[in-house]
Amino acid sequence: MRPALLPSAFFSRRNALIHQAIVDLHRAGRPVGVPQVAAELQLRGQLEFCGGEDTICSSA
Repeated sequence: MRPALLPSAFFSRRNALIHQAIVDLHRAGRPVGVPQVAAELQLRGQLEFCGGEDTICSSA
């Protein structure tokens, strides 16, 4: 699967990181939901920069 949007399409680095986590989870065949995206960002050390789980939830 080739994503329709590339991270460079996002003005906000925060949104680009969230998008990339979603794409990576999907490519790996893993569920894509707020808890999974938050956990993936946490593993990458990016969750706090992205505004935490509340921000991800409000973006969904």
